[in-house]
Amino acid sequence: MIPAALAILILAAAPPLGTAPTWEKNEVKSLFLRAEAAGNAPDMNAELARVIGAAYRLQAIQNESPDAFARRLTKRREPGHPDVKQGSWVTAATRQFYRDLAARADTLARVEIDRNDRMFFEMKSSQAKAAVEELGKILLTKVEGAKGFMSPLPIGTGQDGNKFGCEAIVRNDKIEVNNLERVTFIDNAPKLDAARTGSGSLKELAASMKEWNLRADMMGQIDPLMKKGSHLLRIFAPAAAPAIYLNELLRAAKETSMKKVFVMVTDKADGKLKEIVLVTEAPVVKVKLKKPEIFVDVRCKDGEPIQICVDRMVELNTQGSLVFKVD
Repeated sequence: MIPAALAILILAAAPPLGTAPTWEKNEVKSLFLRAEAAGNAPDMNAELARVIGAAYRLQAIQNESPDAFARRLTKRREPGHPDVKQGSWVTAATRQFYRDLAARADTLARVEIDRNDRMFFEMKSSQAKAAVEELGKILLTKVEGAKGFMSPLPIGTGQDGNKFGCEAIVRNDKIEVNNLERVTFIDNAPKLDAARTGSGSLKELAASMKEWNLRADMMGQIDPLMKKGSHLLRIFAPAAAPAIYLNELLRAAKETSMKKVFVMVTDKADGKLKEIVLVTEAPVVKVKLKKPEIFVDVRCKDGEPIQICVDRMVELNTQGSLVFKVD
């Protein structure tokens, strides 16, 4: 028999496609407690799917597996969510659920008068954000333009993706360049004995980018597509990965004279692949222009998640073109 409280949740109207419910104070408390209990249940995936379904006002279809139900939940909340590895949809739905819970708890904490409730929402929001980050590390999604599965890209506002250039992918603790593993990190840092160039770049990354530019310049004389990709770098890096991966790639890009670097993101509006455009150096303009292009410096701390860095890029990009600086 379905408990009365749960029945009310299920019978309530589902939120519009692509939006989160505006859960009330007591429901948010209940959802946090039920999600924690589900995490300790014998059939954790099935119980988590039930809790999330109640939260988003959707019921499982008869004989529908937890993974299939979680996929339906995820796609309703975020229609453009990339496909994930089979058996990982409950993880995707849980990550999405905690992201919405954290946002709602933040809102409630700002207006809460009762001190104990305010502290509860602040604490639970922090825990939910940490859970989102950890789930992002283990969730593997299919990303347009990248071979195989990888952790979710950062969410941001960008322009339509450029399809040409040297391609770098951060997958787990490795950096692949043009489909070859080049560098392995240990505890989110390059190995202590990793070879570096005189300018401080990881030698393997710089060498692979130089190789690309030489090949693109040479083949570009007969292949227009190769010419379009000359001295361009596309970076696919997970939102939850630390920004040290970006810093190492941009350090090598600067040394190898990459004209532009594209950080690939998932558009927050439609879930499609987009890019944020960076340059490694602001160009020197010798002729005085009536409307000179404005360049804004952007930096990322090694230990901060790439998502935080992307959020900063999106904000600064409203002020001008971005010049990535590596300390």
